[in-house]
Parts: sequence; structure tokens; C-alpha cells
Amino acid sequence: MENLGKSGRRAADTVLISGMAVLALGLWSSVKFAVLTFLRRQELYELAGEMGFSVRIIDQILIMSIGVVLLLPIVIHGYIGFSARALALDKKLRPPFLILAGLLLVTTILSAGGSLLELLIEAEETQGVSLIIDLSLIYALFSLMQSAIKLKRIRKNQRG
Repeated sequence: MENLGKSGRRAADTVLISGMAVLALGLWSSVKFAVLTFLRRQELYELAGEMGFSVRIIDQILIMSIGVVLLLPIVIHGYIGFSARALALDKKLRPPFLILAGLLLVTTILSAGGSLLELLIEAEETQGVSLIIDLSLIYALFSLMQSAIKLKRIRKNQRG
């Protein structure tokens, strides 16, 4: 590993830790979605009954949608997390992951705003947990992006 100096090592450590936090929070988002969908399936059964659908069709739709929706955060957060790890360890980088991290940051800020509004209106404990997770992800993404830019700048200056 190259000699980055104190600020470079700190930036690399922050990129690595923040990247792994993004990955972990993405996994948590997927698990949360699956659990909440499972817990609220009775509401979906009632709605489907009113619309003339059978419970079996609803179960099949739920399983397919949970599968698709579970994969999306895992792939996006995994890409960002493992790309951050590669940057921190000075390995070969994938195409610019900071753009994707920035887009995820914007969508997470919007999601946190929605969670806050729902928490103020309905005061459900699940919304409070969602808000805390969203705020944690916002911090991790912001920290990741800031440190990644700093680390790239330090490496560029070192290499000439």
C-alpha cells in the first residue's frame, strides 16, 4: 500500500468503512421491505378480495415483487460498497461509482423526507426506524463521497 500520509490514510479508512456501511444498510433495507410486506399481506388479501383476485395470485405476485425489489437495493448498495472498498485499497476501480452514490444520496434524502412526513402524520414506529436508517445511509453516503474525492485528490497529487 502506498504512503498516503495521515490525512490520506484517514480518508481511505473512511471510504472503506462508509462503503461497508452502505452495503449493510442496503441489505437491511431489503430485509425490512420483505418483513413489512409479509406483515401487511393481510391488508393486500382484503384488497385483492374486493377486486376479485384470489389469495394464490396475490401470493405469487408478492413473491415475485419481493424477489425483484430485494435484488435492486442489494445490487446498487453492493456496487457502491465494493467499489468504495476497491478505492480504499487502491485496487482497480469500476466505472464511476460516485455518480451512483450521489443519485442514491438524493433518493435517500427524498425518502427520509417522506418518512418524516409519515411519522408526523401517522406516528408509526416503523416510520421512525425507517427515518433512522435513512439518516444513517445519508451520513454514510455523504461521508463516502467526501472522503473518496479527498482520497482521489491525494493520490493524484502523489502520482504527479
